[in-house]
Amino acid sequence: MSGCGTRRATRGGPGPRCPPTSGDVQAAVLNVSGWFDEPYGPAGAVTNFVKLTESRGGPAGARLILGPWQHGVDAIQGGLAGKRDFGPAAARDYAALVLDWMDAHLKRLPAAATPPVEVFVMGANRWRAFPRWPVPGLRPDTLRLAGRADARTIGALRREAGGPPSAIASDPARPLTDPFRGAYGAHDYAALAPRPGLVAFETAPFSHPVEIIGEVTAEVAVQASVPDFDLWLQLYDVAPDGTAWNLASPGTGLVRASYRNGGPAREPVPEGELVRLRMSQLYTANRFATGHRLRIVLSTAFFPLFSVNPQTGALETESAETRAGVIRIRHDAEAPSWVVLPVVPDAGRYWAAGAVIPAGPSLTSTNPPHYLAPRAPRPRPREPRSAGARWTTRPSPFRSTSTPSAAASRMPRRWRSSGWRSSRH
Repeated sequence: MSGCGTRRATRGGPGPRCPPTSGDVQAAVLNVSGWFDEPYGPAGAVTNFVKLTESRGGPAGARLILGPWQHGVDAIQGGLAGKRDFGPAAARDYAALVLDWMDAHLKRLPAAATPPVEVFVMGANRWRAFPRWPVPGLRPDTLRLAGRADARTIGALRREAGGPPSAIASDPARPLTDPFRGAYGAHDYAALAPRPGLVAFETAPFSHPVEIIGEVTAEVAVQASVPDFDLWLQLYDVAPDGTAWNLASPGTGLVRASYRNGGPAREPVPEGELVRLRMSQLYTANRFATGHRLRIVLSTAFFPLFSVNPQTGALETESAETRAGVIRIRHDAEAPSWVVLPVVPDAGRYWAAGAVIPAGPSLTSTNPPHYLAPRAPRPRPREPRSAGARWTTRPSPFRSTSTPSAAASRMPRRWRSSGWRSSRH
């Protein structure tokens, strides 16, 4: 299992914490994460997988699985993330994944062929398999911020930039707060925009299905009246009825202006000077159905998921003083702002051909796919016992309270008897 993680924003925003030598690891590494995974995150899983495959010249001994999950074993074994139900196809048997991996790479036992990369596409609610990451054949599609966006109006995402600057009145004493109080997973953010404290932009309704898989990046032209501020970005799939599901964890997608150049030292933002903020490592996979829209929201805070920037030039850990200001986002021809989407151009042909990873109706299916099918238990030698010793039995730590595990019988005895529990997936 991989050990890269992410950090929340106090100093520069979230990002992978993979050591520079992580690509030198010689062991087989299984990278499992979810689009709504907070502590580990797809950024950590992807960064780790890419470093390994680059150093090895291919995906040998490395695997990447990205599902529609929050953090934790129970989340992987269910189809619900926050308030959004992705159906039974989203569930995977975590114990089977881990033990199959260990059987193949530690015990050298024969194993079924598995793709190096498996991705769950939200909206389609199906799995896709790929030979590498980034997935092959993607077409970067640039959409520019345009139109008028304010507390009452949602701007446009289109090919050409244009329109007056969009202003955010940013007051650290009254930050934009998450209406779901920082709850993990997917939620309906239809009521979030428009409102004071943020600006939002969206496409026209799509005339045909559009699928994106991978890293979404953005570059935003900004002028500010304060020496430092944060900028947070989130993506939403907006249905014709107005439902707006977030497509990534709300605890990602934030940058701090004073770290805009990537160095360890903070660089204040000169008042009124145009600066460009680059936003990256926002990973997702989603199929926008016909009639749906892509919406992005930009704000200077999203409490309590991030600590609040005091906007004085000092860190929130250094001073309790705050300073209100105005953050102007430029999106005219001289200072455009944009978002780049990783579009899958062959998505329609792919789904029509039915080239998807098989998925049973549930983990308790009478005919599960290969990665959920239990193997026949293999005999193992009994451990010697001292006179008078008694065996104790505890419930499997891998067993979900809602979904039975297909591989509990293959867990090492020391895990079953000690109450071992995974702290990460």
